[in-house]
Amino acid sequence: MRRAYLPGFRSWMNVILLPLVACDALGEGGTEPLQRHFTVVEILWTHQTSSLRGVQFDAPSRTVYFSAYDRGQILSLRDVGGQRNVVVLSGTGNLNHRDGSLREAEFYKPEGLALHRKAGRLIIYVACSTCHAIRKIDILNNQVTTIAGAPMTRGYANGRGSSVRFHHPYHIAIDVKRERLFIADVGNRRIRQLRLSDGTVSSVMGNGRSEPAVDGPAAQAVMGAMGGVAYHPNTDTVYVSVEFDLHNIRALNLAAGETTTVAGANTNRPVAGESEARGSVDGDLGTARFTKPHGLGVDPEANPPILN
Repeated sequence: MRRAYLPGFRSWMNVILLPLVACDALGEGGTEPLQRHFTVVEILWTHQTSSLRGVQFDAPSRTVYFSAYDRGQILSLRDVGGQRNVVVLSGTGNLNHRDGSLREAEFYKPEGLALHRKAGRLIIYVACSTCHAIRKIDILNNQVTTIAGAPMTRGYANGRGSSVRFHHPYHIAIDVKRERLFIADVGNRRIRQLRLSDGTVSSVMGNGRSEPAVDGPAAQAVMGAMGGVAYHPNTDTVYVSVEFDLHNIRALNLAAGETTTVAGANTNRPVAGESEARGSVDGDLGTARFTKPHGLGVDPEANPPILN
């Protein structure tokens, strides 16, 4: 059975169904499909939230994890014997930044999530966009910690721990094998890499400018306003959706260090303003058009990759 990632997901009240498919974005676990649909409206109503972000599915535990952006909480949803249960994994509901136990920790508008299952232990990484920090939820040890960035302090700086500066880190993707996070640092117009082994943060894509958009060497690429980010392990490639300006999908092959446009308006071919770049057109990669592409998912077994 082919595995698929759930893309990053933002829900509003007009979203009704969230289909759950077989996933093992976490590195371990089976590919048994979860043969049910969970209504997003149920979750929104029960937990009095209007915005769910960063959907991730943990196949071994048959659990879906969400961030409740406007409530500052991380939610989990399980299907056990046909019974759907949504519980608060962490966050008091107070919009603030505080580390501590899962019960005591507080989040300020959490966005993207990434899950890392290793030796049966599940770690959840959280991009706290408005806090400009990356958090770590260690379920087994009942701890939430800040692993990169200074809470409520935005800027741009590489390094480790609290010396790192982000400007609205939005979505994150994980390379399970090499234990790396890739972070869409939207305000800095860069993709940042966080090595989980030592906490070092570096920039791997983008030069900080927003226009005109340019492909080429990763450090010189001009990214624009980014949405989602996904990682394809077989090709060691990071994919990024450019939500505004060119409304396209960009790729960084880490081995080659080159950025290319893979779908949508060609970055290196001028278009007559944003109106020509955006749209809703199917077709080959060069003629397809998107409007504000946001979340990305990638099939890790497909080569070349399949994005959705």
